[in-house]
This record gives sequence, C-alpha cells and structure tokens, in this order.
Amino acid sequence: MNISSSIKTFSIFIVALITILFIVGGYTYKLKIENERYKLMLEEIRVRNEETAPNNINYRVSTTASDDLNAQEIPTIKEEEEQNDVNLFAFQTFNYDRLIDESLEYFVSGTEFSYSAVNRRTAFKLCTELGKGNYFITKISDDFYGILLTKENPLEGLFSSKVAYGIQLVTHSSYAGLSGVISELRDNGYPALIYRWETSEGKIYYGAILGVYPDQLLASEHSDKLNVSRIEEITGWNIEGRYIRKIQ
Repeated sequence: MNISSSIKTFSIFIVALITILFIVGGYTYKLKIENERYKLMLEEIRVRNEETAPNNINYRVSTTASDDLNAQEIPTIKEEEEQNDVNLFAFQTFNYDRLIDESLEYFVSGTEFSYSAVNRRTAFKLCTELGKGNYFITKISDDFYGILLTKENPLEGLFSSKVAYGIQLVTHSSYAGLSGVISELRDNGYPALIYRWETSEGKIYYGAILGVYPDQLLASEHSDKLNVSRIEEITGWNIEGRYIRKIQ
C-alpha cells in the first residue's frame, strides 16, 4: 500500500515537472518569436528612413594626409544656408543712416579718390571693407548707392571712376562755421560733408556738400527734388543759391 502510494506521488511529481517545463519552454519560444518580430520592425523602419532621407545633402571628405587617418563624412547644406545668409544680410545688416554716420565728414580738394555706383548689398560690403571714415555714401536711386572711396577699392572687378559731383548748399570761410550744421544734417539722415578747396590766390574756402553723384545731370536732378524747406529748417540757411560742384 505504501509502495503504491509512493509510485502515485512520484507520478504526480513527474507530470507536474513536465507541465512546468512545457510552460517555461512555450513562454521562451513566445519570447523568441516576439524578439524576431521586433527586429523585423526595426529593420523596416531603418529602410524606410533611408528611402525618405533628403537628397540635397552634400558630403565633404578631407583629402589631406592627416585627415585621411580620421576620415569622416561631414554633411553640409549649401544652397539654403547661403540664401539665408543673403536674407539676413539684406534685412538685418544694411542701415543707411548708420553708414552715413560712419562715412567721412571732411574732404580736401586734391585728395585721391574713386567713385562707384553699386546696389545695396555691394554698397554695404564695400563700406565695411573700407572702414569708418574711408568712404562717403549717397543714395542715388531705389536700390543703388554712390560710394566715394578715399582708399584703394577692395572689391575686384568693380568699376570705378575718378569723377564725382556734389550739391553745394553754401560756402563759408571757416570750417567751424559749417561743422555743427553738417552734423545736424547727418543726424537727420542727410549725406553731408565739408569740402575744402584753395583758390589760385591762396584763399581757403569750405563748402557744405549734400550728396555726391556720378555725373552732373544726376546731381542736378537730386538738387531739384530736395525738400528745401526741411533742409533750411535744420540748417537755418537759405539754400536757393545752391549749385553743382565737381569734386576734384
């Protein structure tokens, strides 16, 4: 009786053990299947990303001997960045009033100079390259500016002439008699400077020049369009006798 009971107990133990092993094995198999499915999903996502990756990325690979040892592909997006730079340059950097403030205020007849008429972007680049006090800027049309340069032109291929004309508002025998008023004009956004010249008799005069232009006709047209009452209000001068002076 005891032997029979022992056999029965052992049989139950064996059956329970087999059941447990079966359950564990089934669970392990299920985990393996799920793992394979997960790997397949990841692979599918990777392939899709490769297929939809942007094709406007260029790769720059160094060609020097030292860089070849650590060769890496560096992505650079060119055209969009260059366009963004142009937009930022045009809308955030160019400031006509500021360029007037930093332009030269005093020009002596006989000083070596050149003159270029350029668009707004080139005008800013040219003034920046020349530096404060080495240029004089005048707006001559909606998007073009005349630049008088007192240093060598830093931009290759840019046409320059040796002729320029300014609108002379008044003449004075003293520099001090003009300097304060010229500053007022500039503070109000007018491109103004003091022009000094010497007569054949050795007398020195100073002229208040408003704007410098590439030719006499354009200077005359701008002179006719001046807001005379506003300028006379700022300066206290009567500018009806203004005339076009050749800068030389």
